[in-house]
Amino acid sequence: MIKRTLFFGNKCSLTTKYEQLVIKTELRETIVPIEDIGFVVIEHQESYISIPTLEKLVTNNVAVIFCDNKHMPNSMLLNLNSHHIQHEIFKNQINASEPLKKQLWQHPQFLGQKRSRERTYSYTIRVVLITIKPNLPIALLEL
Repeated sequence: MIKRTLFFGNKCSLTTKYEQLVIKTELRETIVPIEDIGFVVIEHQESYISIPTLEKLVTNNVAVIFCDNKHMPNSMLLNLNSHHIQHEIFKNQINASEPLKKQLWQHPQFLGQKRSRERTYSYTIRVVLITIKPNLPIALLEL
């Protein structure tokens, strides 16, 4: 089944009721089944999302992406217990040696992205590109 991506560019309130995501805006109220959601992108800085809602989204393997005031992805909330491969990727990333980290950052594919981020603070999301330790994207160590 194809999961839905929900994008919130306007002020809204996200809560849950009976395992459903309740979306309240100034104009209307909508209910979406949480099991049908794959990604939630929150762009507006005045959006409200409750902690129980975040917990239910993460439990159902929904990635929640928060954007900064320049409308660029700033952080991502993921379920760490969703799959054993994700745990292995995190473990490999944390345990990577400093020479390996430096070598990976010298790879031509990532030099352009790194320079772009240093100049404009923009981020490219390929599959899932997050950082546990500074300067070490997970995408570099995927098996």
